[in-house]
Amino acid sequence: MKRIKKDETEDKQVNKKENIEWRREICAYSVGKCIKVTGGGENRKCYYETFQFRGTQYSLEDTVLLAPYESKKTNYIALIKDIYVKKKDGFVKILVQWFYRRKDIKIKHAGKCKSGDSEEIFFSFHKDELFAESVRSKCLVYFLPDDKQTSNRTQPPDFIVQKVYDNINNKLRELSDKGFNVHQKFEISTL
Repeated sequence: MKRIKKDETEDKQVNKKENIEWRREICAYSVGKCIKVTGGGENRKCYYETFQFRGTQYSLEDTVLLAPYESKKTNYIALIKDIYVKKKDGFVKILVQWFYRRKDIKIKHAGKCKSGDSEEIFFSFHKDELFAESVRSKCLVYFLPDDKQTSNRTQPPDFIVQKVYDNINNKLRELSDKGFNVHQKFEISTL
């Protein structure tokens, strides 16, 4: 009797492994040549400029909507900073830099959005690693410096960014603030 239970358990483990195996038709996959390699052995990472998932190609610096952990929540918004595959598991992973919605921050007086029909979001330096299958779709984010107004664009952006959210100190800052470090200033200037 114990042996049968053990065999059933082993079969379930095999089935679980089969369910998470990589399959091109349902998993993201890298596109193009590897542009950089880091680490060694099982920790080796091969970096790419593009990946494909569900018929859409996503590239570095694309702004995307990400699936929330809870189905009733709204999609998360992020900027793709790195795309890589670890030799150990073969899955495409992405390093994303988060945007925050007004409702996600704990600041009562965040100011009023001047962006018209688009939703205002806040840029942050908060980054996380995710599976590429978290991506739902691309989205259009327009960065609007303090002294500019929205232009008459043929395609209105989905989101407008006018401020940076410091998720560590729970503060909002202007994109033009002088207090950013060199790396942060560079990131803002490339937006």
